[in-house]
Amino acid sequence: MAGTEEVAAAKQAKPLLGRQASDAEPAYKDEVEPTPLLFFDGHCNLCNFFVNAFLKLDRGSDPVRVKLSSLQSPETRDVLSRRGLRPEAFISPGDSSDETVVFICAAGRLHVRSAAVLRAVAHVAPWWLYPLCMLALLIPTCLRDAIYKFVARHRIWFFGAVETCRRATKEDKKHFL
Repeated sequence: MAGTEEVAAAKQAKPLLGRQASDAEPAYKDEVEPTPLLFFDGHCNLCNFFVNAFLKLDRGSDPVRVKLSSLQSPETRDVLSRRGLRPEAFISPGDSSDETVVFICAAGRLHVRSAAVLRAVAHVAPWWLYPLCMLALLIPTCLRDAIYKFVARHRIWFFGAVETCRRATKEDKKHFL
């Protein structure tokens, strides 16, 4: 169970490493303005299903509203490391039930588990879905995360897994780091 305390501390932190929203670093080297980032488990079929749905919601946006990357990618490791976070705190090769979705908003705040999913979806949501995401955020975190952890613990059994992480198609490349 790698870094459970670190995930909890990162989740409760205000801006990352005490920075203000105006001081947020770009997510990657070529970026001028900070773009929200969503990191997901690239081996999980459930995560890949949601990434496909996410791409449909954000299709046609220019510039894209959120960049995506698998937790297993070197780009994700680099982004988390540059923010002073250990990538191992969010991905556990030996224990997939401890892995989590990570969302870094444009202001630099880090969200994990249910908050990450709800905030990321709200960021690209159509008008009718946004208020539902915001209402769901009013549910106490302990209840939301209990459901998230149950699904995370059983997702590979329910939905299966793939051996390799997904590759971005030509049309979707702009959505990935």
